[in-house]
Amino acid sequence: MTAAMIAVVGFYFAALSVEMHRSLATSAYDFGLYDQGIWLLSRFQNPFVTLMGRNLIGDHTSFILLFLVPVYWIIGSTSTLFVIQALAIVAGAVPIYLFTRNRLDSEAMATVFVAAYLIHPATVWIALENFHPDAFLGLFIATALYAAFESKWRMYIVAVLLAMSVKEDVSLILIPLGIWVAWRKNLKMGLFTAVTAFWYSVVAVFGIQRGINGVPFRNGWRIPFGGLSGSIKTLFTDPMAMLRYLVSDSL
Repeated sequence: MTAAMIAVVGFYFAALSVEMHRSLATSAYDFGLYDQGIWLLSRFQNPFVTLMGRNLIGDHTSFILLFLVPVYWIIGSTSTLFVIQALAIVAGAVPIYLFTRNRLDSEAMATVFVAAYLIHPATVWIALENFHPDAFLGLFIATALYAAFESKWRMYIVAVLLAMSVKEDVSLILIPLGIWVAWRKNLKMGLFTAVTAFWYSVVAVFGIQRGINGVPFRNGWRIPFGGLSGSIKTLFTDPMAMLRYLVSDSL
């Protein structure tokens, strides 16, 4: 029953997102730039995306996209990314099912938790909102949590490394995860997670992205109060201004 539910939802996400694309309901930016970049990589060319005027990896260090390159050798359809995204999202239900079944010793409750994940607004939104590498995080983070609880450390390391490959800022999730693992499960693994995630983000932003684009990131204009340093300063010198911004429509 649970497997059938996961399969049905996966088919629904894939079919609906493909149909939305064919109905011109997708964005040239949040889909087109990935399609062009991966296609260029599949032809062994520089993934310079003309839509945004910069290198795909220089925009975000989404090395997870390299795993999709061989798919473009076989299937060049623009629908490919939507199908892969749908499969990755529903695959995140598997570690949730395994964890819940083991902890609650109940197939029925495991199915309930899987259903809650699959119909959660955040899950549905990312499944239908163009294409984003971030969609893989549901699978990788859930697998890392399951592996940590079950002390399956090889699986845990693989899941953590794959999560890092999604984006340069995944450390915002992995560092707290590492702290929890160090505190409750395994000190060495937790410290490995937190330290590796932190330094990977530093290298990704100030090494890889700066090396490709000339600057650490090109979207600094989105950060309020004049950038990252200004936001940190405002947080301590005028916390009410930061609070007003967080509850405003500007966010």
